[in-house]
Amino acid sequence: MRIRRVKQTDLPGVARLWFERIAFLRESDANILLAPDASRLWRKQAQHWIDESDCAFFVAESDGELAGFVVVQTKENRAWLHPPRVGEIVEMVLDLHRPYRGLSSALLERVAAWLRSQNIEVLEVEPNAYYPVEDAFWRAQGGRLRSRRFWLKL
Repeated sequence: MRIRRVKQTDLPGVARLWFERIAFLRESDANILLAPDASRLWRKQAQHWIDESDCAFFVAESDGELAGFVVVQTKENRAWLHPPRVGEIVEMVLDLHRPYRGLSSALLERVAAWLRSQNIEVLEVEPNAYYPVEDAFWRAQGGRLRSRRFWLKL
C-alpha cells in the first residue's frame, strides 16, 4: 500500500470512488440529493483541493489501483474556542469492492502527519449518521462525540 499526493491523472478514478460511495450512502439516507451535474461539480471542487495550500489530498494505491483517498483541510475554529485552527476531514473514501486491511488507519496517519506539519493538533470528522462502520472506526481511533448535526427540511 502506497499513500501519496493526488495527481491530475487520478481524478477520474477518485471521482468514480466518490460516486460509488455517495450512491451507497444514498441508499440509507434519503436526505442526500445530488445536483444534476454533481459529478462535474465534485471534480471542480477536487481541483480546488489540489490547488489550495490549506488542503491536502492523498490517494492510496495498491498494485497500481486506487484503493481510496482522503481530503483534509485546515480551518479557523470558532473565535471563542481553542485551538484557533483545526483540521477537518472533508472526504475519506475507500474502494467498496476490494477491502484493504488497515487502509483507513494508514490514510489517517498520513493526514495526522500533514496536520502536525501545519501545527494543527485537533482533527474534526463528521461521519455519516447512517453508516455505523465509519462511526465505529472514528471511535476506535479515540474520537469523542462532540456534537450532532441535524438536517431540518423547512
